[in-house]
Amino acid sequence: MAKSTLVGFQALVENARDLVYVLDAEGVIRYASPNVRQVLGYDPEGYARETLYALDFVHPEDRAYAEAALEDLLRHPGKTREFRLRLLDAWGRVRKVRVWGRNLLEDPAVRGIVINVHDETELEEERARLKSVLEALPGVVYQARLEEGQDPAYAP
Repeated sequence: MAKSTLVGFQALVENARDLVYVLDAEGVIRYASPNVRQVLGYDPEGYARETLYALDFVHPEDRAYAEAALEDLLRHPGKTREFRLRLLDAWGRVRKVRVWGRNLLEDPAVRGIVINVHDETELEEERARLKSVLEALPGVVYQARLEEGQDPAYAP
């Protein structure tokens, strides 16, 4: 890979909202993208100083589900799996996330399970706020799809 491409990739990973982890077959973190500090408040180099298991950051109520998801990834090398669960950030707050995982343990360039984490907490909170506003309205909300240039007064 050319140096400029590598620098561009590094800048992309460091400034993205999505997190990237690489785990071994036991779920030990072998790599965490630098933006872990901004998104979850954790030291992205912590895995280099001590053994950290990815499952230890999962909300206790979602732990069994996350264990099953890791087992599923181990059983299906090369396949991408998607699931949703809750994580705990460094401040103890619950974060709702969407996770994509791919078992690349057999790929000599990776030798790990690649995990992409997208924090959906703010989106979920916004949905809940919108739902409560709609439920509080005194009446019924209607939706209509209009074609470009169609007069709303004559919408079906």
